Amino acid sequence: MQIRPLWPTLFFLPAAFLLVSPAIAQQPALRLDVLNVQQNQGKIVVAVFKDKSSWLKTPYRKAVLSTDKNAQTVALAVPHGTYAISIFQDLNDNGALDQNFLGIPT
Repeated sequence: MQIRPLWPTLFFLPAAFLLVSPAIAQQPALRLDVLNVQQNQGKIVVAVFKDKSSWLKTPYRKAVLSTDKNAQTVALAVPHGTYAISIFQDLNDNGALDQNFLGIPT
């Protein structure tokens, strides 16, 4: 029986962790489940906003989902923080949240 030194294991184990940890850090941090979708009608628009000034104007992240299922899931890569989220089903496929003259979604 041959005895192997322990130092290679102690050296390569932390090195392997350092190689894997950037991949773990890049995983999507925000997962949203959208339920009660009206199937096969338009698209679902999910928008994430960073601050008040960009709210409903310039999304930080945006995803467009199909309506082929009653429920959809989206994962968006965002750093840790506080965000506002807008989710709506765009039934007429115009890409916008339709509102009345008071700004209330129709």
